[in-house]
Order: sequence, then structure tokens, then C-alpha cells
Amino acid sequence: MIRKSFTDSNGKKGKIGSVVRSWLSEKDKTVKEIISKGAGGTRVYFEEGGYDKASFCEIIKQ
Repeated sequence: MIRKSFTDSNGKKGKIGSVVRSWLSEKDKTVKEIISKGAGGTRVYFEEGGYDKASFCEIIKQ
């Protein structure tokens, strides 16, 4: 299911276009798409390629 917003590891709300930092990566990435996987959590796909679980990300800029 496609979503319009997500919650990061600090409980902050983000949306498409937000800049986030993954705990595995030192690079800042821009959110392209947000997909809910039900019990598996919410995945955040990046414009630069790849994806991560929303709860593993930290919002840098909204």
C-alpha cells in the first residue's frame, strides 16, 4: 500500500521529498516513495536508489 507519510526512529513525521539519513549509511538521501508492508513495517525508497525501513531512518530536513 502506497503511503503519503512515515515516522522515523525519533517519532518525527516525514513525507515524500524529506531528506533522511539511514543508520547504515553516512549519506543523506531524498525520499521518493513510501510503501507499507503491513507487519513488516514501512519501507522508504530513495531517489538515489535503494530503500530502507522507515524506523531505521532519521529525518534531517522535511
